[in-house]
Amino acid sequence: MNAAIWFSLLLFSLAPLLPSPGSALLQDEVAVLLQFRSNLESNTTWILSDWSTSRDPNPCVWIGVACDSSSSSVQGLNLSGMSLRGQLYPKLCMLPNLESIDLSNNSFSGGFPREFLGSCNKLRYLNLSSNLFSGQLPAAGFGNLSRLSQLDLSNNELQGGIPQDVMTLPSLQELDLSGNNLTGTIPVNITSKNLRRLSLANNKLRGEIPGEIWSFAMLRELLLWKNSLTGPIPRNVSRLVHLEGIYVQANNLSGEIPVELARLPSLKRVWLFQNSFVGEIPQEFGLHSELEEFDVALNRLTGPLPPNVCRRDTLKFFSVNVNQISGSIPPSFSNCTRLEIFYASSNQLEGQLPSSLFTSSLRDFDISGNRFQGSIPASINSATSLVFLTLSGNWLSGELPAGVGSLPSLLTISAGSNNFSGSIPPSYFTTVVMLDLSRNNLSGNVDLGMITTSRSHLVFLDLSRNHLTGTLPAPLCGFLNMHVLSLAWNHLQGSIPRCFGNLSSLQILDLSHNNLQGPLPERLEGLRGLQDVSGNRNTVLFFPRILDWKEIFTQWIQHFGNSVYFDWRQAFESSREFFQQMEGYSILLNWKGKFRIVGDIYSSTTSIDVSSNNLTGTIPSELGKLAGLRNLNLSFNRFSGSIPGELGQLQNLESLDLSSNRLQGEIPWSLTQLGFLGGFNASGNHLQGRIPGGNGFNTRFDPSSFGSNNNLCGYPLINRCRQEDGGGAMPAPREDEKFSRLVFAIATVASFIPAFYLAL
Repeated sequence: MNAAIWFSLLLFSLAPLLPSPGSALLQDEVAVLLQFRSNLESNTTWILSDWSTSRDPNPCVWIGVACDSSSSSVQGLNLSGMSLRGQLYPKLCMLPNLESIDLSNNSFSGGFPREFLGSCNKLRYLNLSSNLFSGQLPAAGFGNLSRLSQLDLSNNELQGGIPQDVMTLPSLQELDLSGNNLTGTIPVNITSKNLRRLSLANNKLRGEIPGEIWSFAMLRELLLWKNSLTGPIPRNVSRLVHLEGIYVQANNLSGEIPVELARLPSLKRVWLFQNSFVGEIPQEFGLHSELEEFDVALNRLTGPLPPNVCRRDTLKFFSVNVNQISGSIPPSFSNCTRLEIFYASSNQLEGQLPSSLFTSSLRDFDISGNRFQGSIPASINSATSLVFLTLSGNWLSGELPAGVGSLPSLLTISAGSNNFSGSIPPSYFTTVVMLDLSRNNLSGNVDLGMITTSRSHLVFLDLSRNHLTGTLPAPLCGFLNMHVLSLAWNHLQGSIPRCFGNLSSLQILDLSHNNLQGPLPERLEGLRGLQDVSGNRNTVLFFPRILDWKEIFTQWIQHFGNSVYFDWRQAFESSREFFQQMEGYSILLNWKGKFRIVGDIYSSTTSIDVSSNNLTGTIPSELGKLAGLRNLNLSFNRFSGSIPGELGQLQNLESLDLSSNRLQGEIPWSLTQLGFLGGFNASGNHLQGRIPGGNGFNTRFDPSSFGSNNNLCGYPLINRCRQEDGGGAMPAPREDEKFSRLVFAIATVASFIPAFYLAL
């Protein structure tokens, strides 16, 4: 065997013992990764515990590390959503072949590392979104990232302007800087012609949208919502032939919606709401593309509804709320078999409701505040996915369809301020959470049918201002989730059931203007919703009405999974904190002697109103235990006896009306301790004695508040009090109280002495 062969065999046998070409490189990369780990806060380093050479010297098997198969060099780092905290190692790009970094959904803080801009020239993907990065982005240097195709810095705390060169990267396809505090204008020198997705939403940007954006032929999504942008959408938007979604809502954009936008062949999602657009909606929307989402609410648009939005039967979301749109719903909407959301509230629409709109896909239907006439179509029984039904403020008539109450997903029925007649189907009380049928022509008894308390989900019930008769149904006492109950302005008779004291969640009770008789129930200890001062201000009463339900559905689906058939009522019970942030339904209340619509009632309003009935007996002293009560109206009844001194314990009370009864005795001095009391009326009774003067009580209210009480005296009345008239005077203190008051008086005077000398 010759020497060459022997030498070859020797090299082959020694090969495993010789250093591999990449071993030195890998050791350098290990050092960089370990330095990255050391920059984390000590209480989070355990998350990367397998980053250890003692466990495995090969970093390619460490969690979140991806290597190139040919060179065994670190190529990618993906540590998204691992709860990491600390500073980002600025020399991470000393990894020479690093192409991808994803550190999103962590808690990295500090400023954006400038070293990235100089050393990360091989990066193709950089995602630092949903962290705590702050400060300004570097004014220059982004141009070095010439290979970068995706840059995501969204949902941080970045400030200042957008660097000029961040939108000049030749390979950039996606740029997301949304959810920060960026200011200034959008850079005008945009040369990233390959840009497909641009998101600068939810910042504080101002000025007009640069014209260069409208010439990006490759752009598919434009997200600029929630800024302070001004100006129109120009007609050269026609160049965006690949545009699928435009999201410019919540700005100050103006002018007409250009027809060129409606003609884009790829357009699917149009979100233009909450701007100042005027004129008519272009009729060509949906004619040239498969439109899926369309929202132009909260503008100044006029004219008819666009007739072609459902031409291709792809539309799922449609909203034109709060405009000046007129006419009827076009027949072409019969093609909307996939429509899930239909919002057309607060416009000037008229005509009858098309039966074709109520399909099995429909989830939310809101036409409130229009001029629709006729009856509810029978096809509504087919809307098996319907969750929210809002018909209030129209001219709808006829009887309520019984099948509506049996829709399996329905949570709210708001049909107040219409001309509905007939009786209320018992099924309406069975499944819904909120039921508003106020201000109609409904008649008959309140028939709860075979409902049991365990089946009731009602939280809000308003049947006021109808022609209902009969007595208060006893099963109402079992509605333990009820927060709002209004049966005012009807023709109800009989007494108030004693078991009403079991309504532990009740915060608003309005039974005024009926023919109720008998005493007010004494057992009110169970009204915990009116006893807990702090709790009632943090309790969700009912489902709110907002303009954009898409966000709700998105959060629900994220929370409860992607199944369409999840339990909506469980979603409601489990999402109370979420709904606290939203605007609640309003209700008409007699507040401080005037009828007014009270909104935001889910957070602060508590009220009992049984005025204008024939109630008798004494006022229960147990009312003094309802410390969270803000409005109490017992006027225009036949209550007798004295005013309970326990009412002075209602420290949150703002309005107290006891007028036009048969009350006797003195006005309790304890009422002077009600510091928030801004409305008081005890006129039209048989009260006597001196009007209390403590804490300015007798100066807070008009003389009419005490009128028609022949034996009342003192300011603000002209009747002078005799010396023996002690009515309303402060009770004589006990001996042990006299000393305490003397000490308090001396301390009060002493507190002014330093200020007196300073003034000298």
